[in-house]
Amino acid sequence: MAQVVKKTEGSEVAEVSDLEKLMQGDAGKGVSNRSEDNLVPQISILQPLSPEVLDGPANIAGAKAGDFLVGKRIIAGREGFWFQPCYVDQTWLEFTPLDRGGGFVAQHEFNGVDRSGNAVPPQGAVGYGRQKYRMANGNEVVHYRQLAGILWTAEAGQSKGLEHVIAFKSTGHTVMRDWMTKAGQLRFPNGDQHPLFGAVYKVTTEQRRNASGQWYVVKVDEPLSLLAKEAAAVVGDATKAYHMGEALNAAFESREKQAARVIAAEVEVDEEKIPL
Repeated sequence: MAQVVKKTEGSEVAEVSDLEKLMQGDAGKGVSNRSEDNLVPQISILQPLSPEVLDGPANIAGAKAGDFLVGKRIIAGREGFWFQPCYVDQTWLEFTPLDRGGGFVAQHEFNGVDRSGNAVPPQGAVGYGRQKYRMANGNEVVHYRQLAGILWTAEAGQSKGLEHVIAFKSTGHTVMRDWMTKAGQLRFPNGDQHPLFGAVYKVTTEQRRNASGQWYVVKVDEPLSLLAKEAAAVVGDATKAYHMGEALNAAFESREKQAARVIAAEVEVDEEKIPL
């Protein structure tokens, strides 16, 4: 029979078995910390042409355009979720065109912006429209901003935070810039900015339309600082949530973690072309 050792944690008494002591002695052993093995899953917005919405093998029962797709789970776009942003980076992703299958091909480094403030495309890419680029082989290359953070949900009355990434392209870049403006306006009394991971935001979706059709984008409410009493209703222990955000920021900064590929990018809405 395994020996049980009692230890005190606050006012509660927890039991530690011999097995737990053995496991603690091997803490982290065998776990890969390589960036390619630590991919943080993406959150996407379902669009009118997303396969999860249309009839077919990929359809998810109850899914509607404007909803969030989180793994295989649907979160209604009008209800949304709380998100603690932690780290922002930019990249270029290469896809085969839809008429050739529309699959992910490669990721390209972000090369900064030109004098007009536009992202510099990968070497060899040629423009064919407003901020649209193709490689010599005909593949599309798309500029993305990727926001890594923690999605907060409540399960059995307990707050639970899971790491995810939200990717922004095309008109989404404006949404992302607006989000960072809100984050930058959070200040301490001495005027210093709060760290990005020092607040949570309610994220929903909203519809946009033009002469060609309609699509859905992220909508971000005003920040709720982790210093506010109300934050506890979202994240539970605000200090623990802060440390989680701090750790995720460091993991992306050091490239210990990276965003999973944007699998659905090639089927997302082209805001200039989508049919009604």
